[in-house]
Amino acid sequence: MHPDDVDWFVTLDETHHELTTRGNKGGSTTRRYANASFARLGDRLVETTSHTTGVYGFTLRGECLPPLYILSSSATIEDNYKFDARICETLPSVVASYGQELPSTHPSRIAVRRKGSMDTCLWHDLHRQVYCKLYEGKLAPEPVVTPKHVSY
Repeated sequence: MHPDDVDWFVTLDETHHELTTRGNKGGSTTRRYANASFARLGDRLVETTSHTTGVYGFTLRGECLPPLYILSSSATIEDNYKFDARICETLPSVVASYGQELPSTHPSRIAVRRKGSMDTCLWHDLHRQVYCKLYEGKLAPEPVVTPKHVSY
């Protein structure tokens, strides 16, 4: 393989982020919510059927890729998929060079989907519109394969 072919390899992990105040099955992060105006004790928590999927990855060279957060929407028409832009202010950024001379900061990305999860269309968009552009001018459009020399 050509040494630059390693830039074609990425590892991704998709993580489900629940939108709830429920703790981790009684562990140290469990919180108990109670209202003193009620006569009985109990757990008061906030849960929703919505969720966010986090897609995290890195390259074979060990550089982190910008995270993608996929928000779920109950809207039935794609034109109605919306989110509050203020959430972008708190999302993480990564600093990496991706084959350039100097490292630069790259923000997280956001997508909105009906079920809040990755699909084939979104994967292709992420690859073409984000990952390939990180290497613009440094990554061949197709993998370069070094020919094997056969000796008899």
